[in-house]
Amino acid sequence: MQITDNILAVSRNSVDVEELMRGEKRSDEEIKRTIKSTGFHKLSSLKGLTINQVFKKIKNDIAIDVLEKIKNIDVLVTVTQSQTQRMPNLSSNIQIIFGIKQKILALDIIDGCNGFVKA
Repeated sequence: MQITDNILAVSRNSVDVEELMRGEKRSDEEIKRTIKSTGFHKLSSLKGLTINQVFKKIKNDIAIDVLEKIKNIDVLVTVTQSQTQRMPNLSSNIQIIFGIKQKILALDIIDGCNGFVKA
């Protein structure tokens, strides 16, 4: 098997890490330490949308040539920290949304970091 493409879908909405941690009553020291150790000042957010709704929006924004590549993949690895449902799994829903053939390897990594895809 050869990886020929990697498509990363990230929400355009974001939340400020400092504001999020302050809302959780975290100390200034803990907030600074967290931002310094992770390097994250902002995180992607679904803002009330389900992950399926996000992928339907993404489908409408994708270029035609990329959409055709997606339809012909052999392996689908989905990594999310934003799981909104367990069944059916996210990969199965993505197959339906994008019209991907059903006889492929489809794998969900839940609570994973999007860095897993790049590794």
